[in-house]
Amino acid sequence: MPKVKINTINHQSMPMRNRIRALGFWRDLLGLEVIPSQESGDGLIWMQAADGTMVHLVQRQDDNAPNIHTAFEVENFDETLTAMREAGYEITKGPLERADGQRAFYVNDPEGNRVEFTTKSGLKSSDRIVDDNGYTTN
Repeated sequence: MPKVKINTINHQSMPMRNRIRALGFWRDLLGLEVIPSQESGDGLIWMQAADGTMVHLVQRQDDNAPNIHTAFEVENFDETLTAMREAGYEITKGPLERADGQRAFYVNDPEGNRVEFTTKSGLKSSDRIVDDNGYTTN
């Protein structure tokens, strides 16, 4: 039996070069709702579909490296973290806790793809707000 118990895909992260153009596609055309980002940084736009699945738009770095990754919500966060370490995977970021209480950490799969593992979102209240251009403030 696997040690990691994936419940669902929490979000897909996608790179963006132009914030206004990205919002025109993801929000205005596809109808995703812009929601407050639960991490700091102006280069992020968090968006949500009707079922709660999210797309996170991430400002591309100057080197044009892709920012694509998939985040899996897991039932057993601490066991997943232990399983990754015991399997020899380096934790490249985290574990961390976001403003809404969600915990997360990142690894690279054997092909070098970034993979994130999270708890559920919205575990505690957050007073973060988002403006029409997707910028989040406290």
